Amino acid sequence: MVRSSYYTGEPHALIKEQKTEVRLAPHSDQELTLLVQFDEYEPHLIDQNSFEVTVAADVVETNYQYEGRDDFRVRMPDVKFEVCHQTMKIMFLL
Repeated sequence: MVRSSYYTGEPHALIKEQKTEVRLAPHSDQELTLLVQFDEYEPHLIDQNSFEVTVAADVVETNYQYEGRDDFRVRMPDVKFEVCHQTMKIMFLL
């Protein structure tokens, strides 16, 4: 699950979630991907452009439950203003 959040960590809006059932053999692993496009998260950007990603898993055979969370921020491009001869140039530095 991906949610936007305030700088305090308080959740703001659900952006995207995915539920998948996976069967794994013992001592094996599998990578899952959740792609979030700009047009999906852009309307939910607030103050510090913070996001929280949460992953939850249930192991049916052992009744084990796992939850992991991570926070991250999306940086906006730096903007540099330069005034030249009464005209203004705007350069985006990536």
